[in-house]
Order: sequence, then structure tokens, then C-alpha cells
Amino acid sequence: MNNLVKYKGYRGSIEASVEDKCLLGQLPFIRPLVSYEGNAVAELQHAFKEAVDDYLAHCNKQDIQPDKP
Repeated sequence: MNNLVKYKGYRGSIEASVEDKCLLGQLPFIRPLVSYEGNAVAELQHAFKEAVDDYLAHCNKQDIQPDKP
């Protein structure tokens, strides 16, 4: 079982929260905390890609260099 997803050079974790009845993840290996969640694997993958795109857009808008894993 692979517990990491990949997109644009970033990796995202996949964890299950039994308590919250959802899947969640974070972008490891970078300083800012970037997290995402979903109720199914496909939803989590979509949220992961959105989180990466949002992080890169934020860095671009603030004219800062994004952390690279």
C-alpha cells in the first residue's frame, strides 16, 4: 500500500481518521503546513492537487519562492 500521492514534484500523505470518518493528508518535507481532506480516495486526490496549486499560487502572488520537497 502506498501512502503518498505525487503532483508537480510534491508528495502528499494519506491518513484515515476513524473519529472524523474521513481521509486527510499534509504536504510533508516543506515548512508551511498545507493540509487537505476528503471522504473518498478520489476526493482526497483532488483536494491534494488543489492544495498544491493553491500553495504555488499563494507563493507566486506573495512573490516568494515556494519550498521544494
